[in-house]
Order: sequence, then structure tokens, then C-alpha cells
Amino acid sequence: MSSTAIRYLLARPLAIPFAGGLLLVAALILIDCPNGPICPVIDKGLAAGLDTYLHLPVPAGPDIRPPAASLVPLALSGAVWLILTAVFILRRPLLPVASLLLLAVMIGADILLVQIKGWLVSPSLPLLSVLLYTLFLTGFGSLPLRLRRSFRMHRQGNFQQRVLELLATLVETRDPSCIGHIARMQNYVRVLAERLARGGRHAAILTPRYRELLVLLCPLHDIGKAAVRDAVLLKRDRLTEEETVEMQRHVEHGEALLQAVNWRAVDREFVELALDIIGSHHERWDGGGYPRGLRGEEIPLAGRIVAVAEIYDALISRRCYKNAYTREQSRAILMKGKGTSFEPALADAFLEVEEELWKISLTYSDTADMLEGMRP
Repeated sequence: MSSTAIRYLLARPLAIPFAGGLLLVAALILIDCPNGPICPVIDKGLAAGLDTYLHLPVPAGPDIRPPAASLVPLALSGAVWLILTAVFILRRPLLPVASLLLLAVMIGADILLVQIKGWLVSPSLPLLSVLLYTLFLTGFGSLPLRLRRSFRMHRQGNFQQRVLELLATLVETRDPSCIGHIARMQNYVRVLAERLARGGRHAAILTPRYRELLVLLCPLHDIGKAAVRDAVLLKRDRLTEEETVEMQRHVEHGEALLQAVNWRAVDREFVELALDIIGSHHERWDGGGYPRGLRGEEIPLAGRIVAVAEIYDALISRRCYKNAYTREQSRAILMKGKGTSFEPALADAFLEVEEELWKISLTYSDTADMLEGMRP
């Protein structure tokens, strides 16, 4: 479907039921001719049923009916289109009930005509109109509305992502050298997760939905730094023991921020993954991390992936307390943590995609002069 057609449907969501219903009824009218392939068969079957089960013999042939009777099916088909369209617009859940009522009314009217007049006005066209138009509205009538809803949810999702990125950036940009950190982190995480999803023991967990949420929520990993004093967060010298403890508590602050909100039940998927990221991205594979000293598989996979991405960005980027390491130095330091700081499978995955991560670091670099210190 072209973008022009999609925009038209989004702007006019009732175009399909209106136009589609008219075309459907028009097509059925063309079929309902004296030698038509469908309607005469239905008429004969209905006449036979009335004779067999209700003992109402129906004379065969159109010559027993007055000329005006031929207009009745057309009028009924138009009424079907009008009634079903109105029900679809005003009370869509009642569409099946309305269809059944229309079928019952038309069959009852035909039986009444047979009893009173002794002739059968063909019900085939209105009956087919009811059945096919109901199926059409059920299958395709809501398409524009579903498109509009999907488009609105897509825009809402983009807005939510931008809000998350903005909140995280407000925290990070207290250090002006970290302006590109969020964009780099999201792309590092995306590349690492996609590599792990292509094979290996984590592929079953890293579904497209999981990866999408992981990239969406990873900017929140250091949201707790909003509670850390500038004197500690931006300090250029080595932190004291007390300052180190204060800095490490940003994990607990971040978790507390999320847990303080009365989230809806439908938000739990987001909240639980965000808590995994915030609470475990400073844990180490050997158990030497913080805040809980988790070890190995105890560390949520989301936290393990974000940890690799964050350490790589910390190494290859300039900070207020250090200059950037070169590409080779960053790669060597990170791989030195294989089996201690990081899960071995994740370290191997990093090595396989390191070229792509390096290009990401250049694309979303903080400053031009920083790149000079990063050149291999």
C-alpha cells in the first residue's frame, strides 16, 4: 500500500466501509439477472425449503409476480447497506446481531408474501448483501481505524523514547563531555544484542521485542546520577572512599526512582527490564561488582549487555577525569575483563562487532578534538 493511500485512509477512516459496501452491493445487483449463476439457485433452494418444511408451495417462474416486485430486492439491498453501515459507525459490536436480525426479517417477509400473495420475491440479493457485507466490514472495515491506531501508537512510542532519552541526557549532560553518550549506548546495545540473537545460548531470550525494549530503556541505566552531587560527579581527581560510595549509590537511587511511581499493570514489562538494567549494569561476572555482588548467571542478561556497552564507551570517550583511550587500548582493556568483569560469550561477541562499535563511536562523538585522541 502506497504512502498516499495510507494517508488517505488515516484521514478518511470510513472510506472503506462506505465505498466498499456500495461496490459490493452494485456487484451483487449485476449478478442478480434472470440468467444469473447464483441467485436463481438460492431462490429455487428457498422455494423447495418452504414447500418441504412449511408446506408453502411457491409457483416457479417470474411471470407470476407483478413487475414492481423486481424492484424490491434492489430496495432491500440498499436498505441493508444503509443499516449495516450505520450500525458499523455507531455501534460496531452490534454488527453480528444486526446482521442476524436482517436475515430473519427478510426471510420472514418472504414467507409472509408467499402466504398472502402466493408468490416469492427473490431474497437472494439482500441475503447475499447481508452476509457478504457483514464479512467485508468484519475483515476490512476496521482497517483504516487499525492503521490510525497503529500510527498513533507508533508516534506515541517515538515520543516516549525521546522523553526517556531527554531525561537520561539531562543527567548525563551535567558533564558536557557526555553529550553523545546516550546515542552511542543505544547503538552499542543494539549491535551487541543483535549479534547475540543470531546464535548461541542467549538467542531464545533476545527476541525482537526484548531487543526493542532493551534499546529503548538502556538510556535509563545511570538515571540515579541525578542524586549525585556535582562535586562528586564532575570531580577531576581520584574519588575518596566516601565519594566512591556516594557515586556507587546512584544505582540504588535509580531503582528507587522507578519504584516510587505507582505503575500500571501494563507497564510492568517496561519497569522490570528497566530495573534489571539500572540495578545490574555495574555487577561483574566474577561477583566483584556492586551493589549486590551478583555472580555469573545471577546477573540479568540486560545488565550484562549494558555493562559491556558502558565500559567500552567509558574507555573510548573522553571524560572530565580522563582522556580517551585509543581504539586498540580500549579493545585490549575490555577483552582483559573476559571471564572476570564480563561474561565470556559477551566479550567474544564484542570482539566480533568491535569494528561496527568503533564506527558508532565516531558517528556520535562528543567533540571533534576528542577524536584525535581516539585515532588508532
